[in-house]
Amino acid sequence: MKKLIQRSGFAFLFFLGLGVISTQAQFQVGLGGNYFLPTAEGSRFSDGYPGGGLTLRYFISPQLAVGINGRFLTKKLADVGGFSGFEVKAQSIAPGLQAEFFLTKSAIKPYVGIEGNYFMTKTNGSYQGEEYNYTDNSFGVAPKLGTQFMFSPTFGLDVNAGYHFLLKDKDSEPEQAIMLGAGLVFKFGE
Repeated sequence: MKKLIQRSGFAFLFFLGLGVISTQAQFQVGLGGNYFLPTAEGSRFSDGYPGGGLTLRYFISPQLAVGINGRFLTKKLADVGGFSGFEVKAQSIAPGLQAEFFLTKSAIKPYVGIEGNYFMTKTNGSYQGEEYNYTDNSFGVAPKLGTQFMFSPTFGLDVNAGYHFLLKDKDSEPEQAIMLGAGLVFKFGE
């Protein structure tokens, strides 16, 4: 009997979801560039990591969206630390989840949100013919602000910034960084 009630509940939610999706579903796909900038003391803008990403948003209502994103960041350095011939290449892949609230329904849509990403970073270095490899994983949470400039109901420009708190392990202080982003968005659905 318990299984029958559970299955009935899941079936009800599934069909309710289909009804909501079929009447008001809107999806948005974003493709853009990012710049990840550490904020540690002494950091410069040139210390950041450029990259790109893809975002998929589902609008629960005209002003509330949830979604997933994926980002790829990379940086190559030569003569690191003043050592001639010392090269380092770092790459990060950061899948994540996000929620955003759009403050208006007009063509210019400022929004506030939060996102969580899991940063998987691989660093490769070489010095005088020797190879060095290092892997680092961290979880990041970021409040974010952005604005979408919709040129039509289905196409626009998105600019955003998030302040990331990166947690490497339970004993370390969180690292902090700013991620700047800009890209195109495409909206599908009713």
